[in-house]
Amino acid sequence: IISPVGKQGGRELEVGFIASVLSRKYTVHVISLSNYYKDSQVLHFVGFHYTSVNRLLFKERRLYRTIANLLAVFSSERKRSSALSSPKLKQFLPIEKRKLEILKREIDSCTIVLFCTQLSTNYINHLIPYASRKGKRVFFRTTGTIFENDWLSKVSWLDDVSKYIHHSLSNANTLQKYTTGPF
Repeated sequence: IISPVGKQGGRELEVGFIASVLSRKYTVHVISLSNYYKDSQVLHFVGFHYTSVNRLLFKERRLYRTIANLLAVFSSERKRSSALSSPKLKQFLPIEKRKLEILKREIDSCTIVLFCTQLSTNYINHLIPYASRKGKRVFFRTTGTIFENDWLSKVSWLDDVSKYIHHSLSNANTLQKYTTGPF
């Protein structure tokens, strides 16, 4: 499950619930596109592994870890991996490229990918077509309200989704105008 999991809210509870139910039968990994929070409501549920792309990058890259640790010393930020979201740091290091590589590797290691997010969330315009090309089943749980606009007609990956799961008839009706995919 790939989602921008935060500390608290409906999405965090929903991702935790979905992950815990699926984990009864499958191995489930939840990867947050935002920072890792050890007090996230996603952890009110059990049976799955939860991490963030920042944490994975932090563990994988010694240079990034060293720089993030140094930044943490000079700031009030206690979570060192959070420094990898710093716009200033992104000017000097190819952080976004590395995060995308990590997310693609995670997709390679699974059978099904569930995105629980908004249509405009970072990385999904790369990850959904990638997963589809790799033959993965891609499920998309829409969050937030989908509004009709010119941007939506330009989204090229909508038909790469195997199945959409909507929280409202309004979202389903709006998105269905732009895709031939199953609802």
